[in-house]
Amino acid sequence: MSTDCFVFEGVPVGGKHTVLDDVVFGCAYGTVGFGFEENPDNKISGVFGLGPGRRSFTSQFAPQQRFGYCLADWHFGPPEYPGKLMFGDDALLPVSGHVQITPIVETDARSYFLKLADIQVDSKCLGFERGKFDRVNGHGGFIIDSGTSISYFANDVYDRMRQVFVDYMKTLGLPEMDASSHHLDLCWHIPNGFPSNLPLMTLYLQDNEYPDEAADCGNETGAQLLIDPFGHFHIEEKEDPHLCLGIMRNNGTDPALNILGAKQQTNNKFSFGFQNKTLSWRSWECGLPPN
Repeated sequence: MSTDCFVFEGVPVGGKHTVLDDVVFGCAYGTVGFGFEENPDNKISGVFGLGPGRRSFTSQFAPQQRFGYCLADWHFGPPEYPGKLMFGDDALLPVSGHVQITPIVETDARSYFLKLADIQVDSKCLGFERGKFDRVNGHGGFIIDSGTSISYFANDVYDRMRQVFVDYMKTLGLPEMDASSHHLDLCWHIPNGFPSNLPLMTLYLQDNEYPDEAADCGNETGAQLLIDPFGHFHIEEKEDPHLCLGIMRNNGTDPALNILGAKQQTNNKFSFGFQNKTLSWRSWECGLPPN
């Protein structure tokens, strides 16, 4: 762990610089689980801390009280524009366009908790009871986490979601295949090429403007996060073409916890605001060149 001076170039390029002195940061020396293709030896220095804990970079960057990011699609995104990390005014969302807002209902040292009400896969509402995703006595809940590669859901939530995906893929005539070699749970052969009618997923979250109204399937007042099929699936189109569901059951230390991982966050611009404790987002082509 050390301290250093961080310098941020203004937007647009050449604008006013922001200088932060005595920023505390650390690097890892025993990192595991980051087998990036371009970095097979896992020589990664650590994970940039954007959580709400007092040691994170965001907590030290007090004057701006805002950060945001936009993750490009893992499969189709141009590698020269893999996404963007933004601070301060650069993280604000434009007034124009359909912006969704939900409150950050709770934080701990690492996580941002949101109030998830229900999930829809294609036209099938999973129909969870109200309060299903609430955090109780320090366990469970629903968090958004860019540091987790794919999404993980509690067993009963995942099982219900899994069955909907299995039933839907049967209607497409796609044969299921062994997913164990991909360290995932569900994979399908796509012998005739990538299908065009894969399902959307919608997460219904508490609306910041109408906090007392239940956000569920068909309720237009609730905030909605749309996840397109490229966000659900890992796709392999070369040898043995197939796709795999990039969502797993949570077998971690808190199996009741539900995590929205980075894979399912692609092609949305997220903005975390600390003063009003909200998460805002809108659909965004994260892989396109900057304006």
